[in-house]
Amino acid sequence: MTNHSQGRGEEEGVAGDGQNSSFPLITQTNYLCSSTGSLELADARELNMRNLLDFESRYRKPEDNLSVKEIVKRWVMKKWKKRSAKGILSKNFPTLSALRGYNVREDLPSDAIAGLTVGITMIPQGMAFAYLSTLPPIVGLYISLFASLAYFFLGTSRQLSWGCVAVLSILMADILYSYETKVKAAFGIVDNESAQSLSWTLSPLLNTTEGSTVGGILNSTFSDPVNSELAEALSDEKKIEVAGAVTLISGIILAVLGKLGLGRVTSFMSDALITSFTVGVSFHVITSQIKTVLGLHIPQQNGIFKLIKMWILMLSDVHHANPATVIVSLVCIVVLYTVKRFVNEKYKKKLRVPIPIELIVVIIATVIFTYTGLSEKYSVNVVKEIKVGVPSPRIPNLSLGTDYVVDGLVIIIVSFTQNVAMAKLMGLKHGYRIDANQEMFACGMVSVLCSFFSGYISGPSVSRSLVQDGAGGRTQVASLFAAALVLVVIMLIGPYFYYLPMCVLAAIIMVNLRSMFLKIATVPALWRKSRADALVWVITCAATVFLQTDVGLLVGIMACILFVLMRSQISAVDVVSEVQAGEYGVWRSEKKYLGGRAIDGVKVVRINSALYFANAEIVTDQVFKQTGVNPIKMKREHSVEVKVDVDNTDEHGAALKTEIHHSNSIMTESEPPVENSDVKSNIHQRVDQNCTQVKPYTGPFSSLIVDLSSVPFVDVMGVQAMEFLIAKYQAAGINVYYSNAQEKCVNTLQKTGFVKKHGDIVFLSTDAAVEHAMTVDRA
Repeated sequence: MTNHSQGRGEEEGVAGDGQNSSFPLITQTNYLCSSTGSLELADARELNMRNLLDFESRYRKPEDNLSVKEIVKRWVMKKWKKRSAKGILSKNFPTLSALRGYNVREDLPSDAIAGLTVGITMIPQGMAFAYLSTLPPIVGLYISLFASLAYFFLGTSRQLSWGCVAVLSILMADILYSYETKVKAAFGIVDNESAQSLSWTLSPLLNTTEGSTVGGILNSTFSDPVNSELAEALSDEKKIEVAGAVTLISGIILAVLGKLGLGRVTSFMSDALITSFTVGVSFHVITSQIKTVLGLHIPQQNGIFKLIKMWILMLSDVHHANPATVIVSLVCIVVLYTVKRFVNEKYKKKLRVPIPIELIVVIIATVIFTYTGLSEKYSVNVVKEIKVGVPSPRIPNLSLGTDYVVDGLVIIIVSFTQNVAMAKLMGLKHGYRIDANQEMFACGMVSVLCSFFSGYISGPSVSRSLVQDGAGGRTQVASLFAAALVLVVIMLIGPYFYYLPMCVLAAIIMVNLRSMFLKIATVPALWRKSRADALVWVITCAATVFLQTDVGLLVGIMACILFVLMRSQISAVDVVSEVQAGEYGVWRSEKKYLGGRAIDGVKVVRINSALYFANAEIVTDQVFKQTGVNPIKMKREHSVEVKVDVDNTDEHGAALKTEIHHSNSIMTESEPPVENSDVKSNIHQRVDQNCTQVKPYTGPFSSLIVDLSSVPFVDVMGVQAMEFLIAKYQAAGINVYYSNAQEKCVNTLQKTGFVKKHGDIVFLSTDAAVEHAMTVDRA
């Protein structure tokens, strides 16, 4: 071990060459923190300390023993006391701060172009994704309008485009299907052929030529009061209210959590988990659109293995496909894919604004079907009537959404997670800061506003956000231009989409899922980087596809937690040695690094994870295994026990019969039972003191140092494991020392009394522990 004396002299504050070291070098006037919290001048010679006990007693600030009430009061005062009305407005409405430096001449043209470009894309996508949720397509335009307006005021990202999203729409469709099933069950409708026929009639995917609303169709179909009540319960208006109620409850909960500072909740959901979940949901999305592309009338399935059930029904009914619908869909898919893949993507650096091929396809298809009558001639389903104008705000009936609160929270958490991921990506690219708590609040409030205007949970679109950024969007002002364009469509142009074929919207959805399915190709690379993340990816995606969307997310979260626990148990302990790196020595694993210097009589191990209830026993076993010395086994093999027949003693207490043999039984920590007789007690005492012996330990080391630098936290069972190592190794004649305990660990060690009891063997650095161990060995 090179430069031990020099390095440790610098660590301890001994005058060296004036070089910096890993341990604070104290060369000037020093102060100590007294018990009252005041600073007192300290003699430099007194600062030559190495163990934790001395360090904590001199430098530890006195802790405030506050009650829970006082802690909450202090938190509230700290959070709000120094904030002015202006500060509160800036905090809750980040756009006000962003607009202070807005350069109209430079920023406005770029925002206008980007906003209009996104708005053109938002119109067909909004209609298509709303149709995916089984609600009328106009709902997607409402969401695009109000989500963009709300995020403009509340969001901290400057390039995100909020609106209707495919993944969130299919998840909302599951909720609405559950609602339909509940209503049918309440009216005594079972899941049989007649119920399937009724489901087809009620489905918004099917359109008839009679009436302008589904409610009108149902009222004309059922004449008695019971069926009229059923028709009302399954109408689009009622389903919109159900979606709004779920959205309102979920939005309020998320907004409150954001204000409580829980924006970091997404740290429990890895990128692999979110990506695989969205890919898995994309399989559900594309499956739901294939039946529309084929023109099949297949009832929605639900529950476990619903995707498999859908494919079985589609394949068994594929001979009933509508040729006209298939042809229109294939033409649209080919055109959309060709332009998006080989024009917009290939020449995106040359194109200031990508070709709005989706809007072009929508307009052309609408014109053709409007003036040719193909929809009636070939039974091609079309959008039908679209209401003109913005709906009046109203608060949904919350009782309709109470049964689906958990499902709603799943949807809005997925939305928030995607939001934070995209916002951070844009923030890093353009050099501005993202506030996760404010983003959580914004995500919740966007949903609250949408619920008042016939909308449901929305989120940021990855594709539209990239378009907005690529088109030069600099601030959220671009969202105002996009919202203005959507408003024009809602107020004036909406009715002209009456003859827009549903299969065209399905084609738009399917082509937009291409980027999602391309993420499957990243799994091999992820496997090479992190097998645990790759396994989480595969498990989550498979569970989402084959089981159910919410079940898949739950399985993914459980897989993440499981792998975190496994990581804390696998390779929990390494034997380390000092590797000289120039002037300094660094402690590295002997298995992975060359050049480590062995220290006579000293073995150093490092715990590589938290020390807590889930791995405490595993860590102690790993220490025994890695050091090659198991003190329990060693004590069992080398003990020499003298047994005395206590019953055969004379009146003076002298044993009349003894037996000496090597014990092969496991010796416990408890003392042997002592008889009540004083004579027998004395005999036991003599046996314990004179007869039971352990052979002197002559192994490869006499001191064990446990490096805690990689232990982020320790709990009560972890402290017990530390004491267990001390007791077992010391009983075998091996000294145990600890080093580099982090501050959070020190807090636990103090509260459990470990520092008070063993503070003299806990050192501030591994070098200090090694030097102390070598000194003890020489003595």
